[in-house]
Amino acid sequence: DLEAAKPIVEEALAALNSLVKGDLTELKALGKPPPDVEMVAVAVMCLTADPKHIPPRKNRDWSNAKKMMANVDRWMVSLKEYDANKIPQACVDAIQEYIKDPSFKPELVKTKSQAASGLCAWVVNMNKYHTIRCDVKPKEEKLAEAQEKLARSKTDLKKVQDRVAELKSKLAGLVKQFDEAVEDTRQIETQARKTQEKANLAERLVGGLAGEKLRWGKTIDELDNKMALLIGDVLLAAAFVSYIGPFSKKFRESIYAEDWLPDISERQIPHTAGLDVVMRILTSEAEVAGWQNDELKSDRLSTENGALVTNCKRWPLLIDPQLQGVKWIKTREAGALQVCQLTQKNYIHTVIRCLTEGLPCLIEKVGESIDPILEPILGRMVIKKESRLYMRVGDKDVEYDPNFKLYLQTRMPNPHYKPEINAQATLINFTVTSEGLEDQLLAVVVNRERPDLEESRVTLLRKTNQMTIDLEMCEENLLQALSQATGDILENVALVVQLETTKKKASDIEKSMQEAQVMQAEIAENRRAYTTVAIRGSLLFFQIDQLATISHMYQYSLGAYMQIFQKALTRAEQPSEEDGDYLPARCAKLTDSITKTIYAFCSRGLFERHKLIFSSLLCFSILLKEGEIDQKQLNYLLRCPRKFGVEMPANVKTWLSESCWAAVQALREVEGTTPPFSQLDKDLEESNRWQKWCEIERPEDRDEGRLPTDWKHLKAFQRLLVLRALRPDRLVVGLTNFVADSMGRFFVEDKAVPLRESFEDSGPATPVFFILSPGVDPGQFVMAMGAELGYTEEEETMFNVSLGQGQEPRAFAALEHCFAEGGWAMLNNIHLVELFCKELEKRLDVYEEHYTKRAAYLKLRREKKLALKSLRRKSQVSASAVAAAAAAADDSDPPVLDEADVEVTIDDTPTPPSEKPIPRRSITDDAIFAMCAEDDDDPEIELELDDDPELQWEGDVGSTSFRVFLSAEPSPSIPIGILQRSIKLTNEPPSGIQANMVRALSNFTHEPWENSQKPGEYKAVVFAMCYFHAVVIERKKYGAQGWNRAYPFNVGDLTTCVEVFNNYEERPKVPWDDLRYVFGEIMYGGHITDDWDRVLCMAYLENMIHAGVSEELELAPGLVVPQFGNYAEALEVMKHGIPPETPLLYGLHPNAEIGYRTLQAEMLFATINELQPRQEGAVGLDPAEEVKLKVDELMNSLPEQHNLTDISERLDEDHTPQAHVFYQECERTNLLREKVLQALSELDLGLRGALSMSQPMQELYESILVDKVSPEWTKYSFMSTRPLGSWFQNFNDRNLQLCEWTSELITPRVTMINLFFNPMSFITAIMQDTAIRYTYDLDQMALITDVTKKWPEQIEYHAKDHGAHVCGMTMEGARWDHGQVSIEDSNPKELYCRIPVCTLRSLPLSKIDRKDQYECPLYRTQERGPGIVCGIHLKTKAPARRWTIAGVALLLDVVE
Repeated sequence: DLEAAKPIVEEALAALNSLVKGDLTELKALGKPPPDVEMVAVAVMCLTADPKHIPPRKNRDWSNAKKMMANVDRWMVSLKEYDANKIPQACVDAIQEYIKDPSFKPELVKTKSQAASGLCAWVVNMNKYHTIRCDVKPKEEKLAEAQEKLARSKTDLKKVQDRVAELKSKLAGLVKQFDEAVEDTRQIETQARKTQEKANLAERLVGGLAGEKLRWGKTIDELDNKMALLIGDVLLAAAFVSYIGPFSKKFRESIYAEDWLPDISERQIPHTAGLDVVMRILTSEAEVAGWQNDELKSDRLSTENGALVTNCKRWPLLIDPQLQGVKWIKTREAGALQVCQLTQKNYIHTVIRCLTEGLPCLIEKVGESIDPILEPILGRMVIKKESRLYMRVGDKDVEYDPNFKLYLQTRMPNPHYKPEINAQATLINFTVTSEGLEDQLLAVVVNRERPDLEESRVTLLRKTNQMTIDLEMCEENLLQALSQATGDILENVALVVQLETTKKKASDIEKSMQEAQVMQAEIAENRRAYTTVAIRGSLLFFQIDQLATISHMYQYSLGAYMQIFQKALTRAEQPSEEDGDYLPARCAKLTDSITKTIYAFCSRGLFERHKLIFSSLLCFSILLKEGEIDQKQLNYLLRCPRKFGVEMPANVKTWLSESCWAAVQALREVEGTTPPFSQLDKDLEESNRWQKWCEIERPEDRDEGRLPTDWKHLKAFQRLLVLRALRPDRLVVGLTNFVADSMGRFFVEDKAVPLRESFEDSGPATPVFFILSPGVDPGQFVMAMGAELGYTEEEETMFNVSLGQGQEPRAFAALEHCFAEGGWAMLNNIHLVELFCKELEKRLDVYEEHYTKRAAYLKLRREKKLALKSLRRKSQVSASAVAAAAAAADDSDPPVLDEADVEVTIDDTPTPPSEKPIPRRSITDDAIFAMCAEDDDDPEIELELDDDPELQWEGDVGSTSFRVFLSAEPSPSIPIGILQRSIKLTNEPPSGIQANMVRALSNFTHEPWENSQKPGEYKAVVFAMCYFHAVVIERKKYGAQGWNRAYPFNVGDLTTCVEVFNNYEERPKVPWDDLRYVFGEIMYGGHITDDWDRVLCMAYLENMIHAGVSEELELAPGLVVPQFGNYAEALEVMKHGIPPETPLLYGLHPNAEIGYRTLQAEMLFATINELQPRQEGAVGLDPAEEVKLKVDELMNSLPEQHNLTDISERLDEDHTPQAHVFYQECERTNLLREKVLQALSELDLGLRGALSMSQPMQELYESILVDKVSPEWTKYSFMSTRPLGSWFQNFNDRNLQLCEWTSELITPRVTMINLFFNPMSFITAIMQDTAIRYTYDLDQMALITDVTKKWPEQIEYHAKDHGAHVCGMTMEGARWDHGQVSIEDSNPKELYCRIPVCTLRSLPLSKIDRKDQYECPLYRTQERGPGIVCGIHLKTKAPARRWTIAGVALLLDVVE
């Protein structure tokens, strides 16, 4: 209640506070205030008066009130400090009369005085408060009494509380003691529990790491040892990464084991003995397993290459012709890898984007030169600007991201890069090895024969690789957890649990790996049965891969080989019961199939002259692999070394040449035969049967050519060695028989492959490539086949484009049309447009990539379709099974369900290692897949597949009927990529006189003489010209004796000649001379560039084209121009009336066949020898050792240098022209000696490691190894076809003649003209000498040759009449008859006839009689052609053109 009255007091005080001094002063100043104002003042005076002295009523006036207000400030303070709680009752009673007055209200008083209004409100409120205060006072008294009682109670309570507090204090002390005792007990229990837990954790930790103690201890010891050996190990690893990349596996092993390790040991650099640099330093098993999961091959070389790629600091440049490395890179960098080629437009933009975004970049198909714009990138020329890195690419700075990776790849098998590229990039040789390819092919074979087995192996291999990775990760996690543990390790429960989990996982993995190893051994044992097939496949690939050495056109990729290999496996026949055990018989069938299929695939793209080379390569390599022949014996067969200097017995000399005797002497050193070849030379001397054997027509025949005495027991291959030494002319036939006997007639028969068969092997991305031969047009065959299959130019499904003359856009348009709409594009003569070929290669790359993606897409779509059908079929089968069960629920017998109706589960889960390694598809699986295949056009499934986001195809579909046919002449400008992907075909014209005559006549489809006025002459000329055409084409097979150069004669020459005759024959008299001139000088002669070949051509025509041609003219022995009535009769004569093929048909001596076949054999074996691996030299040494010995021998045999200064001083001022020639020969000898000595000295230093092997040094090394003269030496050398050893001997012989001249400076009595660098200069000197002495004009002088009957040792005097005795000429194609003193036919099997000493002299041509003389061309070597010296006129009784046609010539240097 009192609190409720407090606002009244506050209102009163507020009323006082509202008064200001000015208002009160104004109030005080009133003289006679209004009654209401005075009443207020009196009320205030009464209220504030002393209750004992309250003014009486009479004193209650304004004057006394003013006294009250005398001091306004003090009065106001007193009013404000007035105690409202202690207002005297008397004062309150005194003001009641005023309170009750109606006019005593503040609002009324306010109208008269503001100050009085506030005082009125104060009085009113004080009165109200007092009234309330009086009501509350009894209550306050009661409250005071109650409070007094409370105080007393509190005092009592205080005493009790003090007592209680005292008791509580004692209790707290006791409780504290109790709690301390309990806490001590708890801590002891906790500590005991922790101790027990630590003990348990320690036991678990010790148990978990118990197995690691020994290994870690061993590892620590190994690491301690490695620390001491680290220098040498790292040195070897650095050398391995830096230098070993470009080399083959064999050379890597050799240089590491035989050079680096001995050198580092010799220098006493500490290193680990037997260190495996790759697996111990550069990589780990887990990392290698990851590479193999990314499709890196598992052979050792691939693992080394993987380590090189991942460790090299220079950008890797992969030598990868089979694309094995690129496939790994693309899989490893999948997703981010950007691929480009230097030939692509704007390829640099792709490189720059990778550079700035830090992406991996692969540049494919790099050549031997690299775009200079890439040099800053190859050299890592990084520029730092502020905090960023840049590279200068072209004319601008490109930001460089350190994450950028660059890979370069070349498909060239043996590229030659400049030193700058070798310094900027790490060359890595990814060329497939035989071991690696065997593993790949074994997988293909097993996958074909036992897909379940191969599937298990692949699955197991991937699991094993993954387990290897997981095991290493477990070990790393274990060590990482231990190393990062903090605090007391025995209190880290999570750590121990993690260690136990990791340890258990590692233990499980190790157990699984042990089981996997057992399974791998079982699978390997099952696969081993097919190893022979894989070995044969690998061997075949490496043989065909070498064919590119023979011709650039023979390029084959591993991908194309794999396709043919798989086709061969498919075509293999199943063994019969007669073949014995199934598996060995099946492997034999597979081996036979792949050998024949791959031979057929390759041989159809080989020229005829190379097919026997290829079949021989296969035969020798197979027999070597099987151990049937000896490598040293094979080396002899291929190289046929000759050992000169052993005197030939007199009785042998009569029937055996010196060359054959030298070959026999070298054959004596070949071991491993019974009887031994070391006895052969003695047997030749003692037994005359050898002479009879050598004179047999077919000594290679096993029956007719049986070897004498015990030599008949030689093996078939060893008989070839005898044939090689004694009858090289029959070696090709013998080799053909040997290959046929060893491998079958299939490998030596010439069977035409139908174009349709090759077409079936082709595809949209696999073109058919025709390698052109002169006179063959494959386009007509393609057009004919296209017409059969419905591809014609009229329907725009066949496009035939001949390149050249701006046809490139038309060719590309044809390709694009056929690709989009389907059709065939035939592009002819692409060798004429090199730039087009490069663009065509890129187009074919695009097509191949497209069809590969399309095939993958269709495969995925088919798999998903089969899966959807399988699921649908399962649900249908399950529903029918349930329905059948429900229908039979009421029957007493349970329903019998077929397995195919119930068991419909297909388990695609990989087989775990602990289960059987050879899962097989169940019958249920086959049934379901068969059911799925029944309905291929389910609309619902097709719609569901169309909506599948993984099956959305963008871009062109590409027609499956798209085919590309290409044709080109052999040319190095054809890109390798085109050749490797193509099916190559050759179509050569028929060989032999008869076939060519028939082919020539076929160009006249009608009877051209039908309307002729002279049909007899017309028919005879056509027949004779067909013969002439066949002769000039086939004569080239006899080499230089046939034609000095090869000419592209064609049927157009023949048909034009016949047309010319048709125009001339209307004249009364046929102008035979004009016809011969047109035929020989213009039509056929238009191709001829050699003058002596032109003479030969005219000689044939002089024999054939004349008035007697229609009078049964004899064209060749046994061949006359027949009298026939019509075309059919002429064709019949050509097919059945032509004599057997012999040199006589060409006008050559039968000995030409020997020379031709001998040359053929030499070329064949030289080619095969070039393709042999350089594992050892001819004498069984290491190639480098053999070359070193040969270099030392050659340097020691070099002649002394001629002192030209001394010779010049000794010569008279008026020395003869002949002396000048000898002086020039000395100069050239000195120059050649200097070049030879310099090259040999540099190579010697290179072999000793003192010089780096340059390209010329490498070429010289290869030349010495195969006994050839270095091409660099031939620039300064005399012309020669000799092998290196014989060439050096000949060089010394030439020098000996010069030494003889320098002793007296007089022309020798007999000059060996064959020992001159320039023999024509000596002949000219003879004519100059005569012209000078008799003052004749030199251009009027001619040479006279008198053949004597003496040999050099029989000449006693110098020649007279300023001539010279010369010797050293050999005749080929005929012989010089000493008795008849003229040229006569050669003796049988005498290929070369030595000419006795000849006296060369000179007279003016007007004084010389050339009657009955044959101008015999003199050549320096057997190659003739460019080695022409001059014509030597020799006496002859036969017509001169007979010897011209016979190819009779004189040779200065003969190598038999």
